[in-house]
Parts: sequence; structure tokens; C-alpha cells
Amino acid sequence: MDGYAERRLVGELDMDATDRLAQALQPVFDRRVPTVVFDLSKLTFIDSSGLRQLVLTLNHQRSHGGCVVLHAPSASTLRVLASWG
Repeated sequence: MDGYAERRLVGELDMDATDRLAQALQPVFDRRVPTVVFDLSKLTFIDSSGLRQLVLTLNHQRSHGGCVVLHAPSASTLRVLASWG
């Protein structure tokens, strides 16, 4: 479907994984896909660097008139997200 790109995050989104995520997002940014959907259903851990990457993605999307959707976060992921407001 045109108009969105989905990235499934599996395992840990920590400092080691954020560079890979940023690289995976670059083609999406280059195509100016309006909506980025992160499937968080298999994400088991997120630290501040992972959260930072999500925020950077959100800021990028907003600056180009787009948005980010966080799909199916676990309770622990929701707690981390809520701690950042």
C-alpha cells in the first residue's frame, strides 16, 4: 500500500540497534513516505538511544508533513514511552 512504510522492531532497540534502524529508515525518508509505522509487538527492550531514534523519526516526519504510528507496544515499552511524555 502506498503512503506508508512499516518497520518491525524485534528484540532490543538499544545503542547497537539504532544505527541499523537509522539506515533502514533512510530509503523511507528519501521516498518521502508520509506515514512510518513501527510494529513494536516483538520489541522486548528500548533504552534512551532507541527512544531518541523514534523521536528523531517523528521530528523528521512532522517536518515533512508526515506522521509516525507506534503499533502494538508492550506494557514495558509503554512505560518507557510514557516516561518521556
